[in-house]
Amino acid sequence: MHHVIEISGIHTSDAIPVLVDLRVLDPNQAITFQYCAIAKTSANIVLAWHGSRTWQRIGSAAPTAVGLANLPLIDPNIAIGDPSITVVASGADKVALRLVGLLLTEIDWAFTIDATLV
Repeated sequence: MHHVIEISGIHTSDAIPVLVDLRVLDPNQAITFQYCAIAKTSANIVLAWHGSRTWQRIGSAAPTAVGLANLPLIDPNIAIGDPSITVVASGADKVALRLVGLLLTEIDWAFTIDATLV
């Protein structure tokens, strides 16, 4: 099954991590996320990412990553530092985005995620 997840209105302040739940995985499901992200700082500096990550849930165990994490392609602005996006397990059955902003910086984020579930 394939579906598209669109997320906007996410805000980070300073370097405090924010979790955005993406999907509950039922036992014995696997999912691949391919995401495009854009972030704009309070100083109107724009950053963009493109990445992917696969997760599985075996039985009633928490979701686990499959294979090695790829480093997302980023359109960086070296002058401001390096906010980050990672896909992580969240609780016993969820997969989430973990966003970390920058110290003393407000950032607004938006995502389009293609998800393929088996």
